[in-house]
Amino acid sequence: MKADYTTPKCCDRTSIAVMDYLWPIFTKDEEIPNPHVNRMCMKCHTHWAGPVDSVKQYTGKEWDRYVEENA
Repeated sequence: MKADYTTPKCCDRTSIAVMDYLWPIFTKDEEIPNPHVNRMCMKCHTHWAGPVDSVKQYTGKEWDRYVEENA
C-alpha cells in the first residue's frame, strides 16, 4: 500500500511532525491492517489524524479535548 496523503496548509510554517502508522511494524504481512495518518503542525498545533481515506483536521484545542476525552 502506498499512502498518498498531503497535509493541507494551516499556517505559514512548513514544519509538520509526521507520525503516520503506515508500516507493518509487528507483522510480516505486506498489507498494513489499519493505516492511519497522524500529523501535527509544530507552530499552530493543528492535527490531521485518522484512516488514510478519511483524515480529519483538528485545531490544537480540539485535539487536546479529543485526547482527554479518549484517554
